[in-house]
Amino acid sequence: MKNKLYILTLLLLTICCSNSKNENIYSINIHYQYVIFKMNSLNTYDMYVENFFNIKNNTKDTLIIPHKDIKNHLKMVYKNDSIPLKFMSNSDIKIAPLDSIDLNCAVNLNDAIKEIPTKVDKENYKIYNNYSKKYLSNSDDYEIIRTTKFGVFKEKYLK
Repeated sequence: MKNKLYILTLLLLTICCSNSKNENIYSINIHYQYVIFKMNSLNTYDMYVENFFNIKNNTKDTLIIPHKDIKNHLKMVYKNDSIPLKFMSNSDIKIAPLDSIDLNCAVNLNDAIKEIPTKVDKENYKIYNNYSKKYLSNSDDYEIIRTTKFGVFKEKYLK
């Protein structure tokens, strides 16, 4: 019984330490978001969100983050639904020492509305990190933009 307790304690310590270790290696926050309203054939507006994440390398080494880690850990939460993000590339992410990059992705919210709202609320378009079990924070210069066109993301990658 003592051995099982010892092994369980070791396992829990390993999991706890590995989570904090990754958070110290790099950080992710939302730089800005476009909420896109595109007219469809039913004369309503389909809704999409284009996200720009700022990923900061906190180490003195070049950092390589596997694309699948980002794809598997981050989800858009909209109306209590968890929606996977779409990316234009499946390449791993490389960040120079003590540098940062913006990573672009988008999501189809699978929702349609009759009129474009006059403003959008950032609380409706949160990104959840399944790894840390927290919502991503916004950068200091975060901005949410209401528009009818994608900024950088190519719509063909949403399919």
